[in-house]
Amino acid sequence: MPFYDLERKIKRKIIRYSSNKTIDSLKILVAYSGGVDSSVLLHIVNNLSVEMGFDYDFVYIDHSMNQNADHIFNFANQFAKANKTNFIHHFISNHPKNNKELFFRNYRYKYFNSLKIDNQYDFIFTAHHYDDQIETLYMRTQGSYDWTNLLGVREARQSIRRPFIHVKKKTIISYAVRNGIYWVFDNTNNDNAMTRNRVRNTILTNKSSFSIAFLILLNQYSRINFYLFNKKYKKYKNEIIIKEKPFIVLEKEKFLNLSRSHKKIFLQNILKKYNNNNFLINKNTKWISLWNYLNKDKNLKDFELNKNIIVNNSRDLIVLRNKKDYKRKIDLVNNTIWNEYIFKIEAGNCVSRDNRDCIYLNREVLINGLFLRNWKTGDVYRDKNNKKKRVSKLFLKNKFNNYKKMVYPLVVDANDRILWIPGLLDGFNGYDDFSKNNCIKISKEILN
Repeated sequence: MPFYDLERKIKRKIIRYSSNKTIDSLKILVAYSGGVDSSVLLHIVNNLSVEMGFDYDFVYIDHSMNQNADHIFNFANQFAKANKTNFIHHFISNHPKNNKELFFRNYRYKYFNSLKIDNQYDFIFTAHHYDDQIETLYMRTQGSYDWTNLLGVREARQSIRRPFIHVKKKTIISYAVRNGIYWVFDNTNNDNAMTRNRVRNTILTNKSSFSIAFLILLNQYSRINFYLFNKKYKKYKNEIIIKEKPFIVLEKEKFLNLSRSHKKIFLQNILKKYNNNNFLINKNTKWISLWNYLNKDKNLKDFELNKNIIVNNSRDLIVLRNKKDYKRKIDLVNNTIWNEYIFKIEAGNCVSRDNRDCIYLNREVLINGLFLRNWKTGDVYRDKNNKKKRVSKLFLKNKFNNYKKMVYPLVVDANDRILWIPGLLDGFNGYDDFSKNNCIKISKEILN
């Protein structure tokens, strides 16, 4: 692409990105690093903002590693003043000794997202280009992989936009030189201890044009597969997903019948919504561990997919849950809803507690409160003979699968003593001194 077409190309992309919004209502955040790529992007966005009428700010994240950081900061300040735009400067002072690339990447995107929310940006522009894509594709071919690894860097993902992703580095440099754009060389680009730098500086420089073309071909093949699978996703979703709330429950056999790559995409799709778009697994070893876990007949232990998502494997079902949603304990009052049940509390004349559909309690139990909660490992209840019994054995006797165990309600008092397991256990009230006029009745009904 001739350099002089670059600005016109980005203009068309902004129009396409805007979709149903008017151009002059757009608000864009440009990620700026001081290098040639982001400097050209900032220059073009600035020119187009004047022509098209949208607003933009730009942000510079100082990783405290670039010797030229002061020059970048001073130029950014001057540029912002000259063009009457807002410049955001953020400094990272603490970072790990290892895996710096991954740490900085994750940090940047989390910070970008926080800025988007706080300032209501429509899009965040980054300057990733064609050469970056080639580097990414090469790195993803190393070791164990499937075609999903070769989808590469997407131009659009959530609010991120990469308008240069199909633009070669030499085109960007040509544009910068012809337009007299100032940029600062990042000395950390020479540090071959970082994987991407090593790939860029030593490996890909020795690769033939045929090798590069082959990577692009693999990328195109992967994208076609991705597109075709997503067209079938709705059909697969209806066949495989049994429940989506409060946990995702999959029919195990049908899910495992998918190819490995399709299983991976399927999980990514369903968990995006469930996990607030924070579902991301980059390590192939994690995926391989997951497949090995699921291919076993059953597992009593849970599998930690990422910091948020837990997987449980039973004979017939696969249950995925968010860690923070698993442990539930709520106040039990009249008309309390728990999943598909609604609990009623009313005054009632005490009758025999030999009834699994309701429980009668001394009204005084309400003083300290009643609660609904999940089952947890080690839970016990007392039978009619006041002997301790394990709740897990009661569930097993009633043929509960793992999902049902996790979501089934238990009625407990303020001391966390199990008073009632609805439908399974006759109510144990623990009070021998109540009168017929000092009772409450608790019952559950299925929501319509």
